[in-house]
Amino acid sequence: MTYLLITHDLSNVPYLCKEVAIMYQGRVVEFIKHTDRLKETAIHPYTIDLFDSIPVKEPRMRRIGLQEKKMFSDTIPEQGCPYQNRCSKCTNICRVHIPELTEIATGHFAACHML
Repeated sequence: MTYLLITHDLSNVPYLCKEVAIMYQGRVVEFIKHTDRLKETAIHPYTIDLFDSIPVKEPRMRRIGLQEKKMFSDTIPEQGCPYQNRCSKCTNICRVHIPELTEIATGHFAACHML
């Protein structure tokens, strides 16, 4: 049996799924075959931003990077990486070319020029 779980809260994914595909603007930006270490192995900037956005009860446990994030544009670019306007790692290549989903480790794929 197969289920499709759509969520922005990645903290529950390891308990419910064996594999996860993280999508942004209709494109898979990261695919992880084994979700038991999802938080530790997440590498795409969007996946990391999703984890950073999970509410944390204890304020001192929040990631420092989340506090330093700047507001980026919500507009969808006509070319290049769909996440470029919100990504702190964006460079010129990101503005021109859509990154391919590439295997970066066994069973772990990501679509980012900066990896």
